[in-house]
Amino acid sequence: MARSHALLKYKKAQFVLSQVLNDLAESESNDPNYHLDMDFDREVNALLERYGYAPQQAIGIIKRQTIVQESLATAPGGTLARVYSENLSSRRARRDRADQKSREFLD
Repeated sequence: MARSHALLKYKKAQFVLSQVLNDLAESESNDPNYHLDMDFDREVNALLERYGYAPQQAIGIIKRQTIVQESLATAPGGTLARVYSENLSSRRARRDRADQKSREFLD
């Protein structure tokens, strides 16, 4: 009966991990795309924090925008996008009226 060689598996995993870490360190120092991605990540996180959005909320906004753009491109006359846009416009108008009333109330 053959027994597994746990130490060999451990050493092999350790070697693979060290290779991956070396490749990562090399990418960090040499790859300009890595630096661009890191800058983008910092900027996105700063915007999320500034405006108080959770990452999932931001993803939802992006997905909705993508759906609207696809609708404009594929639907005849962009019907779905037009309905969505009108819905957003009416929501914004109601919110603006409520903001105006609260400002008048506070003045």
